Amino acid sequence: MKLFLCGKPIIVCKKTSIDKVVENEKVGVSINYNVHEFFKAVDILKGKDFSKSIDLYKNKYSWTIMEERLKNIFKE
Repeated sequence: MKLFLCGKPIIVCKKTSIDKVVENEKVGVSINYNVHEFFKAVDILKGKDFSKSIDLYKNKYSWTIMEERLKNIFKE
């Protein structure tokens, strides 16, 4: 999740579980594992502003927050 901190769009492969996070949070796109789709995704993402992903990381996915989530999961 630290990728969000860069403020850059993220390209991930579909069906990897992180694809749902990337799409739901609107911080990038998920593609089939294919060079043509990769270049298509790059073209789609060019010039778009992903600076909100920095705040998203700080408020939702930072290590401090994720550490607490993990501790709570293990407690349950």
